[in-house]
Amino acid sequence: SKVPAIFALAIVKGIFLLSYSVLIVDRVNRRPRFILMLTILPALLVAVGKGTFFEVFEVALCVLYFLMVANTGHVTRSRKLKNAVVFLLTSAFLVFLFILNASRRYGDAHDFVSHVCATSDFCFEPYGVVDSIEYASYMLSAYFSTGLFFFTEYVNLVFDGELLDSLLPIVSTAFFDQYGMPLSKRVCVEFIDCGAAWLPEIFKWVSVFGLVLFPFILIMGYSVVIRLERYILSRRNIFALPLCYLLLVYIFSVPVGNFFTVSSSSILCSVFFFFAWIRSKRNQGCLDESNFSVRLSK
Repeated sequence: SKVPAIFALAIVKGIFLLSYSVLIVDRVNRRPRFILMLTILPALLVAVGKGTFFEVFEVALCVLYFLMVANTGHVTRSRKLKNAVVFLLTSAFLVFLFILNASRRYGDAHDFVSHVCATSDFCFEPYGVVDSIEYASYMLSAYFSTGLFFFTEYVNLVFDGELLDSLLPIVSTAFFDQYGMPLSKRVCVEFIDCGAAWLPEIFKWVSVFGLVLFPFILIMGYSVVIRLERYILSRRNIFALPLCYLLLVYIFSVPVGNFFTVSSSSILCSVFFFFAWIRSKRNQGCLDESNFSVRLSK
């Protein structure tokens, strides 16, 4: 019963990514830019319907990343200043929208808001300024900071003599662990009250490579991602930008949360754009070298 909804969300996200990529890569003035706004609207309506804000965050991250890549190279000082102003205004507007959304959801539930906790150690305590703004700030921090909180708590447990098997590769995976649970689940079941917060993808990497090897794997992975992004963008077509954007979302989720692997729409879009990018060739949708200069070495 979930299949139609999963594919519908994937189609909405895929159409937006592809449409925006066409406008960035194939800079033809006659293309009406309001089409881009029409492709953004379904994603925003999904966010409103679900009462969540993550769809808005994905749209904003996509817009900023596409513009950043498209403007890589020789950019005038005035252009850099304009981009900085646009970035600041966009960030302020997104925070404002987030506050409005949080206020709409919990504005009439003062008692609940005053005692809500993402985890037992991560609770909302108002200071009596403006409850709606304070609660929105709390929710915003809960989105992006609980993952780091969980990982630091896990490291403290290791130094206290717990979960020592996770120091070695493979041992703490669900297949080899004596409890039959992956490291992330075992941490939440036995040691930390994770609540409904997203667990970072970093736990999966630690389960496979062990905490001892993880720092080296992280450094190597960062180098591989840079080379992979450079290679993907070297074949400049309308599928390269969406594929790199989805790669960015995954990298962003490694220390923060598992919002990539739990999103079926992101996974389906990644598969589609990957195979479309492989099959595609340089054609009419490619940018001229002077207009699209990718210099990631800087």
